[in-house]
This record gives sequence, structure tokens and C-alpha cells, in this order.
Amino acid sequence: MTSFSSLPVELQQQCARYLDIATFKSLRLASRQTALNIGSEALFETVILKFNTDSAARFAKVLENEALRASVKRVICDGRDGTCHREDPTDDHYERTPWAIAVTKLSNFPAVRDIEFWFDDEVEADGWLASGNLKQDESYRKFHQRLLYHSLGNAESVEGLTIKNAQDSLIGYTGDLVGYMGEVEGFIKARKRLKRLALLIQTEETAAPETDHEQLGFQQCFDTALLAHWLIPTQSQLTSLTIYCDYPWNPDPFCDLSDLHFPHLNELAFGNWPIAFDWQIDWITSHSETLKRLSLTGCPIVYLVLGGDFSFDWPTTDSVTVKPGIALFATRWSDVFPLFEQRLPHLTSLNFKPSRPYNAVTHFDNRFNGFAQIDDLGYGSNRYITYQSGTGPSPYTHDLYDFEPLEGSNFEVYVWEDG
Repeated sequence: MTSFSSLPVELQQQCARYLDIATFKSLRLASRQTALNIGSEALFETVILKFNTDSAARFAKVLENEALRASVKRVICDGRDGTCHREDPTDDHYERTPWAIAVTKLSNFPAVRDIEFWFDDEVEADGWLASGNLKQDESYRKFHQRLLYHSLGNAESVEGLTIKNAQDSLIGYTGDLVGYMGEVEGFIKARKRLKRLALLIQTEETAAPETDHEQLGFQQCFDTALLAHWLIPTQSQLTSLTIYCDYPWNPDPFCDLSDLHFPHLNELAFGNWPIAFDWQIDWITSHSETLKRLSLTGCPIVYLVLGGDFSFDWPTTDSVTVKPGIALFATRWSDVFPLFEQRLPHLTSLNFKPSRPYNAVTHFDNRFNGFAQIDDLGYGSNRYITYQSGTGPSPYTHDLYDFEPLEGSNFEVYVWEDG
């Protein structure tokens, strides 16, 4: 029987890369020769900087070691525990913390390919949540985004950027000290090099969740900022794109991707992106020449819209019927999946997961893990939802309206009965 140590060194190193840190350390203790063969490179390929003094000190030690520094391929800045508050007024402000200083040194890793920055998942809503319970206000987030973009501008080897729990109203903030109007040089330089982009966007929760979509920051994020600062400038270069949000970002706000095309896109993952227009399916399948992996989490078909002053003109097509106060979308998954099969010949992975219960962070982290899951109609369905003024997206239509099935249709298609 072939022993692990008798395998070629290259195979030993490849095997070691699949181990977690604890197992990797144990393997290195198995024998002196094994330790020499697999080295420490795999152990330090990913370095995590947490926002505390001990982690910042360990991060600095890695930077001081030339061999370890050259091994780092991925840096995770886990800022979830960072806070804008000080228990002791004599403590250094967050702008002078050792972990903030460490963020400025990301470019010191000569071979780093991917950077991740994690914020806390609770965000400020027009100042009303700015209390002692809010760990990271807008000022705190803007400061760290500015640090990140400046450091990325100097990190010429970085091709992948992940921002987890980005605040919706700050998607358009690129590091300008005086406001949101301009893009600073570091951000522009970093963006030009990106091939992989993943954004998990958190919305500004209010006391009335059904009106969360009306928040100005949320609307501006998806109407303009995401497109102008991230998607339009990178469409010629991205090979992987992930956009998740904790609140449905279609059809209101209306993020119009129809004019975008990513000619090199291999991976696409969207979370909480309800499908309400035929162009959304056409847009996905327009990447047929390159797309290999597709993940749709919490992306049900919006088959019925009732009332509301929406920010778009709903087009009347073969699939859409529009009447005063109501829009009906006739497309069904039984129409969509054959289109995926026909139009996406290179697709090797399809993840299709429930919309409720929807945990943005969990689904974001596991967007390409697991298997396709199509559940039944009802609460938790990832197949169809309604969108009602005053209540927002819902799997149900309450008995406040008089509906009758269209003749010859299944029970999922409804029409408005005048009077």
C-alpha cells in the first residue's frame, strides 16, 4: 500500500491544501520529511486579520517574515468586531488602532490575489439607529472603506475583492474625503485589476420593514451607485460576479442590468434578486459562451404585483399584463429551465435555493456549495412570490382583492376583476 510520504512532493502539497488548519498542523508533526515536503506555504496562503490587538500583532509578524509574506494569496480583514465606540475616552480612536494600520499594508504581500473585508451586518438608517447599540456607523465604515481602497490601489497583484456586509448607502462611496461625487485614484486603480467581485449588501432596517425598500440609500444603491461605480466599469474584465442583498433588490428598486454584458464571465451568483421581467432570463443566458457556474438564491418569480408607485415603467410584453394597480407576469420556471438547458451549453453547476428563510450571510458564504433545491409553494418557497404595496414581497396574496383564474391556465395565474 502506498504511503503518503511516498507520493511525489507536488501531490503531497496539493493534498495538504485541502486540509483545515488543525489537521495541517498535525500532518506536519507526522514526520520531519513530511514537514519539509509540505512546508508552511499552504498554512499561510490565507491570513485573517481580526480587529483586535492580538490578531494585529500576529498579522505584523507574518509581514515581517519574508518567506511567509510571499506565501500569502488571500487576506481576510474580519472587521465584524470593530466598533466606533470607546468605553474609555482616553483610548485611541478607531483611526489609530493597530488593525487599521495593518489594513494599510495589504500591498506588502507580493503574491496576494484576493482580499476580503467584512463589516458588521447591522447598518445605520438615516441616523435613527445611531445609538450605543450600533457598532459601526457611517463615519466608521467610510473611514475603513477609504483605508481599504487606498491600500488596494497599491496592491498590484490583487484580482479578487469581496466586501461582506457593505452598507447600501455607501456602495457609491469610493474613498473621497469630501463626499460621494468623485472616485479616488486608489479605488480606480484597484477596480481596473479586478477579475472577481463579490458584494454582500446590507440594507437600512427601519421600524416598518415593509417600507425598507423606500429608503433613499437602498434605492440609490441599486438604481445608480452599483452600476456606475462597480458593474459598468468592470464588465469587460470580470470572470466572477456575486451580488447578494438582505432585502429583495428587484423589481423595486429597479436595477437595470439589461445593457450590461460580461464577455469573460464564468461564475454568476445572485441572492434575493426576484425575477419580474423576461429580460432578466435573457440577460443571464446572454453569457452562454462563457458561463459555467450559476447560483440563484432567493430569486423567485414575481408573478403578481399589486399597487405601489414603482420606480420603473413595467413593460407590456407577451409575458406581462398591465392594468391599473396590477401587473401579471406569466413566465414560469417550467419555461425558464428549458431555456437554461438550451442556451447555456457550458453550464456545469446550477445552485437554486429557497428564498425563505433567507439568511444573506449564510447563503453568500455557501453560494456554490450544496445542490439545487426546489421546494413546494407556500411559505419558504423559492419559486413564486407576490409584491404588494404596503406589505412588500410575500409568497401569499391576501383576500383583499377579487381574483379569478384565467381560463385554461393553472392556479398560479390571476386577473384583476374590475369592481
